[in-house]
Amino acid sequence: MSVTINGNGTISGYTPTTISGQLAATKMPAGSVIQVINNVATEVISLSQVQAWTAVPGTDQNGNGSTFCINITPTESSSKFLITYKLNYAGSNNDVSGFAWYRDSTKLTVGTNVGSRIGSGAAGFYQGTTNNNISAVLSSQTLLDSGNGNTNQITYCPYYYSYHSNTAYLNRSIRDYEGTTYDHRVTSQLTVMEIKQ
Repeated sequence: MSVTINGNGTISGYTPTTISGQLAATKMPAGSVIQVINNVATEVISLSQVQAWTAVPGTDQNGNGSTFCINITPTESSSKFLITYKLNYAGSNNDVSGFAWYRDSTKLTVGTNVGSRIGSGAAGFYQGTTNNNISAVLSSQTLLDSGNGNTNQITYCPYYYSYHSNTAYLNRSIRDYEGTTYDHRVTSQLTVMEIKQ
């Protein structure tokens, strides 16, 4: 049977396949996004642990637990995961923090050949002096992770490392002066996308 494209834009001789319901992940082509989970922290988060990689405080995407994280159960064991954190960070003039993604207890991509330095995935940025630090600055990292090779739940969490005991913050400035419109309160977020292979 011939297929004809008519002058008015319609097609004769062709009946498109109709899909009803949800397309199963097993039927989707490689590179498809199978699921997306996002977690937004709107509250101020204090970072006060020193000289140890420590999970950023907060909750998972459902408001549970005590770490700022995403819990995701893979749809397929072969999936990869595109993971992004965007953390609005403010540190004092005596200290800055480094950040890295963790999959469960495994630290993911960080700088190498560090010697006695700290290998991080991204670093917090210090802006101004402590008394005039009026804005948190974005620190972010995106990477593609191979997952855990099965369909057991994975916890993705940003960790931080600070050297001195000065408290740093997410979602506020160091000064955080309430009596002015110069100082801002902002948000930080995590996003994990499962990618079919």
